[in-house]
Amino acid sequence: MTSQSVLNEFRWYIETPFADSTCLFRVTENLDQGDDASYLVIPPSNRKDVRADGSFPCGRTAGTESAMFDIPDEIDCDACVLEWIWRGPNFEVRQCSDITVMGGDDATCLGTCLNGGMCKRGVCVCPPGYTGDNCQYAPGAIIKSFKRIFIIIAAIVLAVVLIIGAIALLSWCADKRIKDGERDQRYHTNKKQTYMEFDPSVPGQPYGVDQPAGHLRAEPRSGY
Repeated sequence: MTSQSVLNEFRWYIETPFADSTCLFRVTENLDQGDDASYLVIPPSNRKDVRADGSFPCGRTAGTESAMFDIPDEIDCDACVLEWIWRGPNFEVRQCSDITVMGGDDATCLGTCLNGGMCKRGVCVCPPGYTGDNCQYAPGAIIKSFKRIFIIIAAIVLAVVLIIGAIALLSWCADKRIKDGERDQRYHTNKKQTYMEFDPSVPGQPYGVDQPAGHLRAEPRSGY
């Protein structure tokens, strides 16, 4: 882990030295190491023999070497790439290392960015397609989440409608049974037999008398 506005010591080990060899350090926020345009050269701050391109003499003796570097303010991420380049007359050696550059506001998101997101000035910068405060949502995840919520709501509404329908059907059936029972009871209670009697004194003038069943009677008629 390195920090801005402070000197950071970088060390490297030389096993086989070469005369006239030089070193160059550069850093990038782009994880695609093939993109040379995104690299920023960082010259050492404690060396007076730094060349115009940012390189400096190194690797000319065997053993551990080091230099102090000041990370520029424009570099601010929790997943940067630091590249060390060792060049000689007929060779070039490159080694890369992942580093974290912590600025003044990085504590709020340092180490929390997911799916390749980078913490830059307190905010997770997500790769293309990823969203969320911590880049936690993969491409299409929000749409899938909305679809899942819609399906759940639709299922709940359907269940409520079915329950209400079942309750209404049971209530209607119960009410129908009660009404049918009352109608049958009235039918059996009020069942009657009706017959007609004729008054012989008034020819052609019938009069009707309702009599309950079991009380039928026959009137004798004169003239027969």
